[in-house]
Amino acid sequence: MCPFFTAIFSAYILKEKIGKHRFISIIIGFCGVLIILRPGLMTVDFASIGVLIASACFAYANVLTRKIGDDEPKIAFTFYTTGFIFVANAIPFMFNPVLPEGLNLAALAANGIIESICTALLALAYLKAHAVTVTKMMYTSIIWAILWGYLFFDDKLGDIWTIVGAITIISSGLYMIYRESKAQKADLLT
Repeated sequence: MCPFFTAIFSAYILKEKIGKHRFISIIIGFCGVLIILRPGLMTVDFASIGVLIASACFAYANVLTRKIGDDEPKIAFTFYTTGFIFVANAIPFMFNPVLPEGLNLAALAANGIIESICTALLALAYLKAHAVTVTKMMYTSIIWAILWGYLFFDDKLGDIWTIVGAITIISSGLYMIYRESKAQKADLLT
């Protein structure tokens, strides 16, 4: 859903042109999401609505990063994002203070460092490329989520429709990557 929201926001906020190939890729990815969620066949619960809201907020934040990117220092994007995550997690902690120990503390510290680095790299990506293009690359996170879920949490893929939807989403992202690289080669030749 994030690429769909990014396309909408980037068209209105950034005035970026969404060509037919980007539009086709976004629609195919959206169809993959619908295949996985199967609205009408499965109960739409609070978690599903939360994912939609989170996707819209993430897309909006990334488009704003591109819009104000030239006027702000690059470290500001990492600082504000990480700061917000810290405050959002600190509030529930105040009501139930349980301090992590040993490996859990080390894992949390490593997670904070990795998140800060990833946020900085993501901000740089949005400053260098079209917002829709960067967001389409995030479809590869489906592959990583499946891999890490299987390796570390013994997650299973689910039913055949989840697999078909994931393949559809990944295919739309690969199509966008192919089209963007083809367009860049054409621009270099002219």
